[in-house]
Amino acid sequence: MPIEFLIRWGPLIVLLLSVAAHLAQSYRQGRVSSSQHTSALGSTDSPHAFVREILRRALGVMLLYFSYRAILPESEHNFGRIDWLSTEAVRLSGFGLSLLGAFWLVMTQIVMGEHWGIGIPTGALPWLVSTGPFTVSRNPVLLGVLAEAIGLFLTSATAVSLMGLTAIWLGAQIQVRFEEESLRATYGPDYIAYCKRVRRWL
Repeated sequence: MPIEFLIRWGPLIVLLLSVAAHLAQSYRQGRVSSSQHTSALGSTDSPHAFVREILRRALGVMLLYFSYRAILPESEHNFGRIDWLSTEAVRLSGFGLSLLGAFWLVMTQIVMGEHWGIGIPTGALPWLVSTGPFTVSRNPVLLGVLAEAIGLFLTSATAVSLMGLTAIWLGAQIQVRFEEESLRATYGPDYIAYCKRVRRWL
């Protein structure tokens, strides 16, 4: 596959596949309507809902930007391209990282099965999930999201993609702290012991 094609269309394809996998998993689990594990985020005018909205809007910006860029690759200059980060080596490295992040995200969804989700569940599970991807990171889903977002930025380093990455990074950092506070209150010593074994990210 030509390098030009990867650099031009690769980021958009990775992004679309990630979104499709997320929607498919949500639909399969019935999360679109309701579930005992449905996230409480986004249901009211709360800090949790605000963070969720930041992540959604940042994703929307990234989708629009990479769609436009794929159709008109020369438009990068119009979005404040960062020239010293726009080399072929950096772009290809970014594409590889975004692909790795997307793969990790999808695999985490598959391994977690019915326990998968982003956010604080409305009803606590009777056990603490600490196996599979949770042996590597306390937040494997958001880790995949961040890796993909950083990779996407590197494939097309502009002011717009940097703003999208910054919003995703900030949203993920705040979301992680909301979730950890809830888990600490729910599982107490078990979660504290788990935090000592596994790092927040890697």
